[in-house]
Amino acid sequence: MIVRNLIKESKMLDNHY
Repeated sequence: MIVRNLIKESKMLDNHY
């Protein structure tokens, strides 16, 4: 699902920052 991909990217970004 696209939404799931968005959440995954958001989580990765959150972890990166």
